[in-house]
Amino acid sequence: IGYWIGRRGGRALLERIMRRFKIKPDHLIKAENFFTHHGGKAVFFGRSVSYLRVLTALLAGVSHMHYPRFLLWNALGGVAWALFFGLAAYYFGQNLTVLELYIREIAWGALGVAVLGAAVYFLVSRLKKNKKPDSFSS
Repeated sequence: IGYWIGRRGGRALLERIMRRFKIKPDHLIKAENFFTHHGGKAVFFGRSVSYLRVLTALLAGVSHMHYPRFLLWNALGGVAWALFFGLAAYYFGQNLTVLELYIREIAWGALGVAVLGAAVYFLVSRLKKNKKPDSFSS
């Protein structure tokens, strides 16, 4: 459905949605360029992330990705997701409490790395913006 909404509504629909959520037009250009070069991979991996599932289908339609190609990558992504979680549930079902502990620790670690990375990026960009030219250089 997302594919067909994107295909029929096109870029104009996506721009209206972006204005409503205050998303910059540059982001759409970057997304379209990325999708043109990596559309199949984006659809495949987008199937496993909740909000990306809708967005990748919409972008596939907007970028006029061939429907059979979209359908193939979408199906492969769905099958891979179902196999991964089905097998994970089967193998780790008996050790769910131990698995939950590891996943929680990994999630907290990933969150810490993301926050640290964002802080470093913010500080570096702030320093670059505030850096004044040296008056002694010629």
